[in-house]
Amino acid sequence: TTAGPQPPPIVSTTNATSITSTSAVLNGTINGEGSQAVAHFEYGTNTTYTGGHAGTYFTSFNGDTEPFSYSVTGLTPNTTYHYRAFGFNCCTEGFGADSTFTTAAVVQPLVLNCLSNITVAATSSNGAAVFFTSTASGGCSPPPSVNCYPPSGSTFPIGTTVVTCTASDACGSTTNCAFQLKVNS
Repeated sequence: TTAGPQPPPIVSTTNATSITSTSAVLNGTINGEGSQAVAHFEYGTNTTYTGGHAGTYFTSFNGDTEPFSYSVTGLTPNTTYHYRAFGFNCCTEGFGADSTFTTAAVVQPLVLNCLSNITVAATSSNGAAVFFTSTASGGCSPPPSVNCYPPSGSTFPIGTTVVTCTASDACGSTTNCAFQLKVNS
């Protein structure tokens, strides 16, 4: 009897791991079907995989399924990438399915712009209604929210009150600041 043609390696693309804003670890498995096989990844921002090829790994001759991975760097933040594992032996090649991952967005630090101390004249024996605006920038989308206590528009009593403001974003980051609001009689 004559041996048939060498079957292609069995290749699977598995989930990417350790994803950051500029890097990821691509993962897959390969079974050389009794032949030594070389495993690689193709990746890019679409299924033409124009980002390149990454990694070289060799499987054993015994037909076991072997995991392989490769760390890619220099990726663009907040971008979806397509990738697939592929492998070849002496005579033919096999491909894993297309998979995707999205790199993390670069998040700017959450910054709360605290007001300087405020001094106003009382408008009644109860003090004065005072309006102010504190703003924040950075953080995760949507834009951060700012809450102050006591809030803007409150009637502040004669004397000095400490106003504390807190900015928070959708990722759970918070920052605080405080200023003094003085109402003169």
